[in-house]
Amino acid sequence: MYLLTVGKDGPKLQPPTGDRSYVSLYRNTPPELPGVSYTIAGKKATVALIAERLGEMRLNRPVLDRTGIKGEFDFKLDYAIDDNPETGPSIFIAIQEQLGLKLEAAKGPIETLIIDHAEKPSAIDSLVPQRRPRVDSRRAPRRPVARRHRRGQAALPPPPRSPADRSASS
Repeated sequence: MYLLTVGKDGPKLQPPTGDRSYVSLYRNTPPELPGVSYTIAGKKATVALIAERLGEMRLNRPVLDRTGIKGEFDFKLDYAIDDNPETGPSIFIAIQEQLGLKLEAAKGPIETLIIDHAEKPSAIDSLVPQRRPRVDSRRAPRRPVARRHRRGQAALPPPPRSPADRSASS
């Protein structure tokens, strides 16, 4: 795990602009060129969110916010993942120089998922039909259901039932 703390010269975070809050990762170097540099940019982000995204996007370890800084900020962090200074600083140096913060390696308890037992499904389980995933009706419009019809005949909806037909069938 890492701890995100305030650097010796203090934070260099910018006041927020805009209405939308986000943190995004961009690759700056085309895949065909050597060296890989990235930018992590954020708008209206808290330091806790910056720490969380650093852990998820780049460090693959939890990052805990120990800065004590409150509020929302805009930031831009340019760094490289190789050891070539020509492509840019490492993420640790970039955080110190560009954000005025510091990443420190630490030990501590982290959330862990432990699976204590797993079994292969039985033959009966494989015969049970699986439920189809639900489709969110707000995202995917439903298609009209086609009615079966004989060749050469148009598919028409059934005629409306008259009140006499309804009372006879009940």
